[in-house]
Amino acid sequence: MEDAQRTREELIKELAEARRRIAEIEESGNRLKKAEEVLRKSEKKLRDITSSLGEGIYVLTESGGISFMNEEAERLLGWTHQELRDKIAHTVVHYRKADGTPLPAEECPLHRVIKTRKRFVSTDEVFVRKDGTLFPASVITTPIIEDGKVVASVTAFRDITERKRLENELLKIQELDSLGYLAGGIAHDFNNLLQAILGNISLAKLYCEAGDKIHQWLTEAENASLQATNLSHRLLTFSKGGTPHKKTTSISGLLKDAVKFALSGSKVICEFDFPADCYRVEVDEGQMIQVIHNLVMNAGEAMPEGGVIKVSARNIQGGEEEGLPMKEGNYLRISIEDRGAGIPDENLTRIFDPYFTTKDYGVRKGKGLGLSICHSIIKKHDGLITVESEVGAGTTFNLYLPAAETSAAGSKTPANKRGNKHILLMDDEEAVRTISREILEYLGYEVVVVSEGSEAVAIYNHFREAGKDFCAIILDLTIPGGMGGEKVMRKILEMDPSAKGIVSSGYADDPILKQFREQGFSGALAKPYTVEQMRKALRDIAC
Repeated sequence: MEDAQRTREELIKELAEARRRIAEIEESGNRLKKAEEVLRKSEKKLRDITSSLGEGIYVLTESGGISFMNEEAERLLGWTHQELRDKIAHTVVHYRKADGTPLPAEECPLHRVIKTRKRFVSTDEVFVRKDGTLFPASVITTPIIEDGKVVASVTAFRDITERKRLENELLKIQELDSLGYLAGGIAHDFNNLLQAILGNISLAKLYCEAGDKIHQWLTEAENASLQATNLSHRLLTFSKGGTPHKKTTSISGLLKDAVKFALSGSKVICEFDFPADCYRVEVDEGQMIQVIHNLVMNAGEAMPEGGVIKVSARNIQGGEEEGLPMKEGNYLRISIEDRGAGIPDENLTRIFDPYFTTKDYGVRKGKGLGLSICHSIIKKHDGLITVESEVGAGTTFNLYLPAAETSAAGSKTPANKRGNKHILLMDDEEAVRTISREILEYLGYEVVVVSEGSEAVAIYNHFREAGKDFCAIILDLTIPGGMGGEKVMRKILEMDPSAKGIVSSGYADDPILKQFREQGFSGALAKPYTVEQMRKALRDIAC
């Protein structure tokens, strides 16, 4: 009985111990559940906080595995936290260099943070999305140190694709600005040289009979010089988008020259159709040549096997009668028609957009700028450009330019002696001073030439003290190392408010040439200029 009693007591004790252990296990399980719940809530709270920062954040273990990711990191990378948990970050999201080449694990700067214990900052990293696409990222990786030991690292990153795009656009703008300054300097020097050439040619023509061979040769040389002038104007227009420097002209000769130049060496021929009474238009000849050149080049490329381009002009009444968004009035419509492949409807509304092109880069080198420049130039001329096209049948571009007011043609008599009238001419280039003096003397003026601004002011003052007057002052706008035309004009107007100045410059797009009256000048003369252009400039100020 005693043994049975003892066995019963031992069983009761063992049962109690088992119950105690079960209770401890249950308590431990509850604590574990509570710990897991606390951990889950903490992780959620951490994800919520870090996601509001607007940056992707992930935590790496000492071995480089991903132990935490916020929602922004999931969005940027395309992976969920569960998909990447404990995976080595380098092999999944950061195994490329900025140039796209492989990044060896031992060179990974984000992993080196754990070894070096130093923070890493970069704006030139590349991360890989789940779909394999790359994106540029700015990165900050910081080591987590506990008890003097690095136990993990935290990486914050963001997609900087848009910032890179803006930086590239800014770089393009800066490059264009630099090109603009360079183009302006080249154009100035180039136009000064052309002034000596064109001035001598136009002067020599006045001493030849119109039917002479010499007159014909000089005319061809003059036209070539004008085309050279247009090259600098076109470069300035592309680089700086200059305001048109307009003058009234007959468009037929300009059209023929521009078309001939554009089709040089191609299989395409051109048919012209201009009525004898075409309206004259007020245009910047250099910019207009650029428009015609671009449109004719496009038409020629639409017919690679050759064909015929028709270039025509018609006088029309603009406004409601034409059904086009133009002010009422007289317009000259220029049409350039090809029989090429035509433009699909889906592209027709986009052809004037900057950087839109259907051309391949390479041999044809499509940049998507030609038609947008044409649109910009025509708009600055208060005109309109439209397009009509049918796939397989061809394309027609129509340019609508406001007709210029009619004016009497300039006199073509050789010399126009005007008595004892004096003109003060300032220019820093000796060749320009020489030919300009010859032109002015041919026109019947007595000329005083100077090379610098302070000398011009002193001469003008000396004449006034002697009781003499200059009927006009022709001032070069830019004098390197000296006083330029704008400042000279101000000083002379202080002495004589009735002084008449003509500003002249090789910077054909300079705003002062277009807004000369606001600077105190009475007229403007862009280099290079001919005898007739000089005559007109002086006649316009009644000199």
